[in-house]
Amino acid sequence: MGALTTQILGRLGADVVHIEGPGNPDGMRLTGKIFATTEAWWEFGHMFAAVDTDRRGISVDLASEEGREILWTLIDHADFLVENFAPRVAESWGLTHDAVLARNPHIVYLRMPAFGLDGPWRDRPAFAQTIEPMSTMSSITGFADGLPISKGGLPDPVGGSTGAWVAMVAHAERVRSGRGVAAESVMLEASLNVSAQPMLEYLAGGVVMGRDGNRSSHAAPQGVYQTVEEGQWLAVSVTNNEQWLALARVLGGEELARDSRFTLHEDRVVAHDDLDAVIAEWVGQRHGEHAADELCSAGVPAGMCRDPRLLRRHPQYKARRTFETVMHPVLGSIEIPGMPYRAPDVEAWTYRPAPTFGEHTIEVLTEAGFDQGTLHDLVQSGVVSDRPRGV
Repeated sequence: MGALTTQILGRLGADVVHIEGPGNPDGMRLTGKIFATTEAWWEFGHMFAAVDTDRRGISVDLASEEGREILWTLIDHADFLVENFAPRVAESWGLTHDAVLARNPHIVYLRMPAFGLDGPWRDRPAFAQTIEPMSTMSSITGFADGLPISKGGLPDPVGGSTGAWVAMVAHAERVRSGRGVAAESVMLEASLNVSAQPMLEYLAGGVVMGRDGNRSSHAAPQGVYQTVEEGQWLAVSVTNNEQWLALARVLGGEELARDSRFTLHEDRVVAHDDLDAVIAEWVGQRHGEHAADELCSAGVPAGMCRDPRLLRRHPQYKARRTFETVMHPVLGSIEIPGMPYRAPDVEAWTYRPAPTFGEHTIEVLTEAGFDQGTLHDLVQSGVVSDRPRGV
């Protein structure tokens, strides 16, 4: 979550410095452990390579007194401090809002706990997959006769983008007031904001939403249908009568369009199984791309379920320059997702690959005023390092 927040800030022009510990590398790096027989395997973490771009990377042992002094020196020079730990972790290093703003009265200090800085769950660690059930996402995802399903980490990008927005609002307040700002962005609350429907349905009408597979109370028919190609699926979603009439004419002509079983949305919800059979038969005889083009041309929302390995080859993504190429010193030329918006004179958002472990430690600490003798001692003692400890 914090990685995406700072990636956005970096892409908008901030000089972001990412701190890792020699004995505690960024967990996203360690997804590269499947390449553990490869030299520098910790540089192969795919999520780290994708999300930790547009920053400099340093390695400092914050468990040591010397390391914490380095951190406070960096705080002295910083405009922002962003941390994404459980509150007890940052506070064990003395990084409370009060302490940081007392040290640097002009800083924006953004804390990003999973559950917030107060309440009975404040110190609980969490990941996106544990926030999903708490935010009702899992309760409405899956089939009626099956278990709740994790969406695969949605709270991370939701929380990360919310954090960047909070940081920029805090910066605007600092500009307005001339004082530092203590800010907080909470993953659970950000996730509740984008999954509010179950709560609102209950508060407004006493309706407890359940799991209904690919169906929806607001769209009928809606589903995913097997094409003639093995493993290729087409999604179709009809939300109003005009779309239904267009779909009916493509599938069965005027006879299906006049069928009284499907006249209104409420009728189509009741007869959804019958509609699924009609759509499945039509889609099952066609190639997915052709079927999608035919339906979309008629005004019916439809689209292929894309293989994520092939997304970057799609002509729409290519035309939009959605994926941007960077040269990583270990991984070579790789493609990174850019930003979902455009700005004048910005040809590409990704200007720097994810840093190798401790790549910029000496550079950043030199800028912060550490002399060569001190840096030599820090390297020799292991307080800073360009390689994770113990590998």
